[in-house]
Amino acid sequence: MNKQAVSPMNEEFDVIVLGSGAAGMTCALTAATEGLSVVVLEKSRLVGGTSAMSGAGTWVPANHLAAAEGIADSPDEALAYYENALGPELGNRFRPLWKALADAAGPMLRLVEAETPLTFAITPEPDPIDVPGAKRRGRMVSPLALPRRHAGPFAKRLRRSTLPHLFTYHDMFSPNPWKRPVRTVLSMGPELLRRWLTNSGGQGSALMAGLIGGALARGVAIRPETTVRALTKAGGRVTGVTLADGRTIGARRGVLIATGGFEWDRDRYARHFPGQTDWLCTPDTNAGGGLALAEAAGAALDQMEEANVHPALPTRYEGRAHGMPVAWHVGPNGIIVNGQAQRFASEYDYNLGDHLNRRGADGQPLNLPAWVICDGRFLRQSRPFAWYALRAPGWVRKAPTLAALAGQIGLDPAALAATVARFNGHCAQNRDPDFHRGEPVWERFRSGNWKDGETNAALGGIADRGPYYAMPVNRSILGTKGGPRTDAEGRVLDTEGEAIGGLYAAGNAMANPIGTRAIGAGTTIGPHMTMGFICAKSMAARMGTPPATDPGPDPGSARDRTTHATTTAGSAGRRTDRKAIKA
Repeated sequence: MNKQAVSPMNEEFDVIVLGSGAAGMTCALTAATEGLSVVVLEKSRLVGGTSAMSGAGTWVPANHLAAAEGIADSPDEALAYYENALGPELGNRFRPLWKALADAAGPMLRLVEAETPLTFAITPEPDPIDVPGAKRRGRMVSPLALPRRHAGPFAKRLRRSTLPHLFTYHDMFSPNPWKRPVRTVLSMGPELLRRWLTNSGGQGSALMAGLIGGALARGVAIRPETTVRALTKAGGRVTGVTLADGRTIGARRGVLIATGGFEWDRDRYARHFPGQTDWLCTPDTNAGGGLALAEAAGAALDQMEEANVHPALPTRYEGRAHGMPVAWHVGPNGIIVNGQAQRFASEYDYNLGDHLNRRGADGQPLNLPAWVICDGRFLRQSRPFAWYALRAPGWVRKAPTLAALAGQIGLDPAALAATVARFNGHCAQNRDPDFHRGEPVWERFRSGNWKDGETNAALGGIADRGPYYAMPVNRSILGTKGGPRTDAEGRVLDTEGEAIGGLYAAGNAMANPIGTRAIGAGTTIGPHMTMGFICAKSMAARMGTPPATDPGPDPGSARDRTTHATTTAGSAGRRTDRKAIKA
């Protein structure tokens, strides 16, 4: 029987996913493996969201790849790391979510590898915070390079990045194109040519091509250029969505909001992030549409002052100034100071973004504006640096003396001179008693894994003679992390703390349980994917209409209808062939 003849909705699916990033696509893939019919609605003409632009470092505790290498880990150890790294204040609100994420991370990665052409590998990174529960290696993974053709009809619609996705995340550690571009090209020449000829990418390009390909093989319908105007409700439960053109789509099991952050909603962003912002590093579709839908449904918002904050280099994207998130601020012969010309953290601290985002009692930033102060040796460490610096004339300030430099950027000359002199004294002593720069496990890893008794590779004084340079290093935003509160199943909570039936949230569109203080390089992507997985499992377990065994063809474009039919018919065969594709 035609569903439209018996339903007030124009269409019905078991699950509607809003947003095509890592959280949304992992939910869609997982729900489809549970036998649910799924449609992904993406308002942009491009798919993949911020995740497609990312480095795709993916933090997954207690995963099977680490176990295969004999690295002991468990969900309980991961939960201890959450608790010790993030502290009791967040724990009082989010411990159930931390436990859910710790328990589900490993199963999520197993499912993604089994159901997509993706192959993940462990990176060399340790957990960056030295607390009980941390691991020296094994929790950070990232996908190997993958041809974009795995995204099927959406390969040409896969969002491109400002990052060089010809390289994988692993390549950034060795041979390291940022520090050793010539050596990288010489050592990787044939492989880079192969990737270019096959339109293969690493990092977020690989991640999203693989997730989209896996979802298509399971019959998920993906519809770009589809804007949701409102959620539909009946009996206090979310039952579907109304599109901008007035059509309705019903959701028998649930609607997932995975639409990214609100950083491009200038009014809302200004309310929650006063002070200087250097660059936004995300697509301008991250304008808070999902938050508005949740608010209209009665959701309680939280974590609105939290974001993924990281230094970025100036670049251009889609015709406008944009940021490319790179740790350009790290290296000897440079320091970071605030508006009082004082250092306020170790420059190598993985959570420098947390320090930049710190607020006073009045809600205003404590450490902004912030500046990198350095000599010419700092700039020469990375040859590509100059290329990006040219994208924003005036971004690099230069002066013959520290006093003149301080005058250019509005700092007290005497205070800046005193701070530089103090830092140089620490370098001469091979130790930074103020902020222990280079001493923790993460900072040793970042500076070359030097050992006790050796020269601290993170330290290096600023020259006695100019020229001197200054670059702003204020907040650059890789995505805000505020949104509707959820329970441990991903169900959106109302202002009374009760779950709103049929409504879920994941990724940067939810009140993120980790916030600005990251517990690993991949604690955006990894937990986002895991929360998408958790939401799908919750929807599959909920009582209601049994899942459809055949959702029927996607009634979108003619091309999409053909693709859906072909993909569904051949999905079993393609799943059998995936390991051969990986090999």
